This record gives sequence, structure tokens and C-alpha cells, in this order.
Amino acid sequence: MINLIDRNPQLGSSAFKNSYFSRVLNPPFSIFNKLSKYLIDGKIGDFSLDKTQREIIDYIICNFELIIVGDVQALSKILEEFDRKKWSREFHNGKKATGFSRAITKCFNYSLFRKKNGSWLAQTIGIKSCPYCNAQYTLILTQKGRALLQFDHFFSKHKYPFFSLSLYNLVPCCANCNLTKSSNDLNYRTHFHPYHNSLNRVAKFYLNYDIKALDLNKLIASEESELEIIFLSLFRESEDFVTRHDKIYFINEIYKNHTDVARELLVKAILYNNHYQKAVSKIEGLFKDRDQLMRYILGHYIEENEILSRPLTKMYRDIAVQLKLIS
Repeated sequence: MINLIDRNPQLGSSAFKNSYFSRVLNPPFSIFNKLSKYLIDGKIGDFSLDKTQREIIDYIICNFELIIVGDVQALSKILEEFDRKKWSREFHNGKKATGFSRAITKCFNYSLFRKKNGSWLAQTIGIKSCPYCNAQYTLILTQKGRALLQFDHFFSKHKYPFFSLSLYNLVPCCANCNLTKSSNDLNYRTHFHPYHNSLNRVAKFYLNYDIKALDLNKLIASEESELEIIFLSLFRESEDFVTRHDKIYFINEIYKNHTDVARELLVKAILYNNHYQKAVSKIEGLFKDRDQLMRYILGHYIEENEILSRPLTKMYRDIAVQLKLIS
């Protein structure tokens, strides 16, 4: 829900891009060399290339570095060029991939790349929670007990296989969001893209409750209470942006199941009120400031750049600010 490059500027650095590009350029992938050979031979394996397909491969070769490490805007412009030249139909006929599309998919070999470089990329990105929903971890366990990172292709790898290894098209996410988004065509101008914009700046979680009806004993006993968590836009101009995100990833539906966490925050807001905080803060040398004190009381990440370090952190932080537990 935050911008990954703002969180970790290394992800936008030339050194990181060069390191990533070399992994695609060199063995065992050597995609650039393979594409050049296809163009010279006029075929990919047993699949013969027609004139349009040769033009597409030539375009990919000429723009290869931009395709692999270009930013989101650059990738979008390439798609616009493909649409202008009506090249997209060479890759899919309705929902079915063409033979040419399957050949390009095999050339880029995303499955092998993920196997060889997925762990390195995951460690470099350095997040543990899904940037789309912040409700689940990005790691999954295979049947063999291996931990793997899920990657969503913002621009579908099935429709655009030449983007299957594009650095800023690989969004680490949870399995649910990856499945939910599927191959939907999204526009980075109107939808949240973790390498381009930030939801955290335009949306927040809000706890709706009746303060007059609060009963501390019932809250502590975890009895049912009228609590509602709402994901809403901070500004009128961002309402459509936030609504689209909620509609795709079911944010409000997901967070209806986490009122227990909100209930715990309400209890803490009542127990650890300003009088308590001021009293503890007076103990010399114990805490450097109020935020550090509240970090220990809350037992959770509370800084903006920590939102993707643990599931539910944005909700936790937003509601803690609302209840004046943190500033």
C-alpha cells in the first residue's frame, strides 16, 4: 500500500537495475542472444515467423533494456505502441494464446528465472506483507516445504509475455491478490502500482464505533461490540482510485474479519490513556520519546516505512492514529 521505491530507494538505483539486467542478459537465460538468433533464422524452433512477427522481435531487440528495466511509464508507452501497430493480437486470440505467444513465453522463461533469481529479488525488495492488501504475507510454502515469493505481473505475462521479466512489472504479493487480479488489464494512471504511486497517501482505515456505547469489560472479554473497519479515501479526487482498488482486491471485505485487532486497540487506548503515558514518560532514561513508549505498548510496527514489514500494519497504524495512541 506504499510505494516500494520510496520505501527502499535502492530499488530505483542504477546499480540495482544493472544487476538485474545482467541476470536476464547472461546465461542460462541469454534472452537477447536468443531473440537475435530467431530473427536471423526466421523461426523459433519449428515455429516460422511471418513479417509482422519479425517486426515485433526486432522491436523487442531494439528496446530490450527498456523492456527489462524501464520504469512503469516506459512499459506503458511500449504497450501503447503495440496497440497502435495492432501487434497485441499476435499474442492472443480472445482468451487463447497464439503459437507465437507461446514461443516468446518459452524464450523469456519466467518459471526458470523465478526459480533461479526469485529469492535474490525478494531479499532485495525486502518486504514481508502484500503491498496490495497488507493482510497477508507474500511468502507461500510449496509441497516440498520451500518458501517462495509470489509475483504479480501488473501487465499480464499471458497477454504480454515480453514483459514477463520486466523488473517493474514484477510486484511481490500474496497468493490471494495474485489470483484475484489475475490477467485483468490495469492502467497505472488509474490503479495502484506499488512501483509508481502510493495508496497510503490517499486512503486510510477508519474504525467506526459508538463511543457512548463502549463497555471496557465487554471489550476485554472480547464480547461482540458494534465495531466496523472502513477503508476510505482521504480526498474527493482520489475516491475513484481507492474504490477501484477496493473493488479488485476486496479490501473492505477482508478487513471486516479483523475487528478483533481493532478491539484490542480500543482497550489499549482506554487503559494507556494520556495520564498513564505522561506518568511513564517521566521515568528518566526509559524511553527517548512518546512514540517509542507506544511502540512497546502496542507491540507492533507503527512507522510508515514499516507498513509492509508485517500484515495489517497499515490498518493498525491508521486506527492507532485515530485513537490518538500515536501521532
